[in-house]
Amino acid sequence: MRLLIFTQKVDKNDSVLGFFHTWIKEFAKHCESVKVICLEEGEHDFKSNAKPRSELRSTTGVEVFSLGKELGLSYFSYLKNLYKYLHKLNGSYDKVFVHMNPIYIVLCGVYFKMKGIPIYLWYVHRSVDFKLRVATLFTSKIFSSAKESFKIKTKKVVYLGHGIDINALPNTSHLYIEGVLRIAYIGRITPIKNLETLIDTGYQLKKKNLNIQIILYGDCVTESDKNYKMELEKIIKEKDLKNNVFFAGNVLHKDFPTLLSNCHITVNMSPSGGMDKAVLESILLGIPTFISNIIFSELFGEYTNLFLYRYNDSLDLTKKIYDFINMANNKFILTTLDSRVRKDFSLDHLIQKIISLMN
Repeated sequence: MRLLIFTQKVDKNDSVLGFFHTWIKEFAKHCESVKVICLEEGEHDFKSNAKPRSELRSTTGVEVFSLGKELGLSYFSYLKNLYKYLHKLNGSYDKVFVHMNPIYIVLCGVYFKMKGIPIYLWYVHRSVDFKLRVATLFTSKIFSSAKESFKIKTKKVVYLGHGIDINALPNTSHLYIEGVLRIAYIGRITPIKNLETLIDTGYQLKKKNLNIQIILYGDCVTESDKNYKMELEKIIKEKDLKNNVFFAGNVLHKDFPTLLSNCHITVNMSPSGGMDKAVLESILLGIPTFISNIIFSELFGEYTNLFLYRYNDSLDLTKKIYDFINMANNKFILTTLDSRVRKDFSLDHLIQKIISLMN
């Protein structure tokens, strides 16, 4: 298979999209060649051959072509470069894989249909817009993590779970024994996450005479997010938690194992919907993670009631955390969950499934 991939960004150091660098490498293991068109190009280790930006950047079967966002180009230049690359790469690929950006299919779908080249889309998000509906018409198959992550009714969609580079996430013990109980949140600082629930949980745990720290890894994207962060800071001050709750800002995806090495718990604040891979990554690191998203019930199985708290209910979350850290057999539970994730959610397993379905 000769594969053309469309994605937003190729940058192994990006705090949000850095993981896709590993996806590209995994695709390259199974394809004759891989060409990538991205909006923005950052650092990657596909062995650059020192040609100018936006030209061939690899001698390992992976070529990266940037539309030029990192150079500050205009939207007109993006379009010009997009169609230039389509002409340049004509005949060098036989399948197209689009990662999370249906706009590429809107712009190029007719071209690929005329060429008889099948298009495959990976999409994991609750939102549905006009671009996604149009893209769905042109795709041969759509891959998503779960039913809640793709809301358009179509026979084209296949639910595959997530793919995680399990080799990069060594499992170590994070069980709390005594001292400071460190709780981490990983994600965007935004109202839908209801982070005030986590802050109040810290307040309730402190009332139980626990010495706690809550570290919020993530940042604001919109002006609304920034206003929300200011509201959270007021709540923290009102509850006298200034020495207990910390905003750590954005961090690189590859640095999470190190940053979480001294944390005992992670809490995922997402409502029921898509499958957040941060939950899976925490389990692989040996960290108990508490969730309000019922989509994880099948994975947690008989342990669901230990970790699934009622959304936006700080008292319930407080009870779940307090009960777990005082439980006798919690190490066995974490080992069991780790085995399930490594078996069903490895990146190589996911890519092989995608390749098989594309063939």
